[in-house]
Amino acid sequence: MKRLYTSTEYLAMVDYARSTIQDVTFSADVIVGFPGETETDFQDTLEVVRRVKYDQLFSFKYSERPGVPAAKLADDVPLEEKKRRLAELIKVQEDVWYGEAALVVGEVWTAVAEAEARRPAGSWRLRTANNRKVVIHDASLVLGQEVKVRISDCLNTTFVGEICT
Repeated sequence: MKRLYTSTEYLAMVDYARSTIQDVTFSADVIVGFPGETETDFQDTLEVVRRVKYDQLFSFKYSERPGVPAAKLADDVPLEEKKRRLAELIKVQEDVWYGEAALVVGEVWTAVAEAEARRPAGSWRLRTANNRKVVIHDASLVLGQEVKVRISDCLNTTFVGEICT
């Protein structure tokens, strides 16, 4: 995919960021079944996901897009294999995410009221400095208000919390 770095270099950058930026989080886009991707390549991708422990992973199966350089390559990974790899990638990410999210239950974070949450009614969506979303049920907040929240749960990639008094 024309990456100008190796996985070793990428993981070194992740390690450096973790050592210098407090509470840094990561997200990534991952395409499975890119032309030429072997099973070994795919397993290496899963190992990177396990090592980095992404907060969010946006994952897709490869499909040809006219006009991009990859369109000149043979689409040599069968569709069923792409589907299997995508399902496995999603499962690994979910396992990693829920394992990491469980570790922060009970922590107190500073977050800013970003918008009223879509649900449940009377809730607010907050955002932390490291881009984590937290939903709290408290209709008294105002846009931009900074609050301390205690994390009580997580649903998908959104945390649930309560305002600390």
